[in-house]
Amino acid sequence: IVNLPRDLRDQEPNDVYHYLLSKRIGSEIDYVVKGIDQNTGLAVGSRKDAMATKRRHYYLSLTREGTYRIYEGLCCEARVMSVIPEGIFIDLFGIDVYIPLRELSHMRLSDAMGYYEPGDRVLVKVTRLNRDDPNNIRVAASVKQVTSNPVDKAIEKLEIESFYAGTVTMVDETGIFVQLDMGAECRCRYPYRARPPKDARVIVKIAGVDMKRKLVWGNITYVTIPK
Repeated sequence: IVNLPRDLRDQEPNDVYHYLLSKRIGSEIDYVVKGIDQNTGLAVGSRKDAMATKRRHYYLSLTREGTYRIYEGLCCEARVMSVIPEGIFIDLFGIDVYIPLRELSHMRLSDAMGYYEPGDRVLVKVTRLNRDDPNNIRVAASVKQVTSNPVDKAIEKLEIESFYAGTVTMVDETGIFVQLDMGAECRCRYPYRARPPKDARVIVKIAGVDMKRKLVWGNITYVTIPK
């Protein structure tokens, strides 16, 4: 069903197999029937063979017009195979493609597991494709690049010195990130008192906006700690 990565990070192969398979529980897969035991009614299938067939058809064969079916810039549907906090793995026409958090949404996400599940269908854009080596086709894809960035319009509506409500999405050494209810993201300095935790509701006073870099910064003036 799965291929072992080249770097096992000092883990036993069976442990890696178990981890990869458990992450795919609930996902939909294609497989090729390799054999059937008539006595027990047990069939043996191979996802790896099915993916190899799909790769040859979609990435290496040409259409009647002499073009490849999959190419850079193409928007297409893919299946979510597994989800980890840092991103998702999709089956993109026979290739397992990893999409990190930064390419999942225009908004800042801290954990992909709260937004995706194995078996989900997602629309993605092929951002990079290299088929120089038919045995090692490399593909990169993005979910957020399928649509325009709604944050751009939200930033244009912000007014300096005005107050906006929002939710804390992340706290790190550089400051506090707040997703404003009106759509934009604001980076804030640490308040003089206790730092608000993730998911806290806050009021932010906008201190500045950089339209060219799409950055907003401000100061937290009120905090409601979640129960």
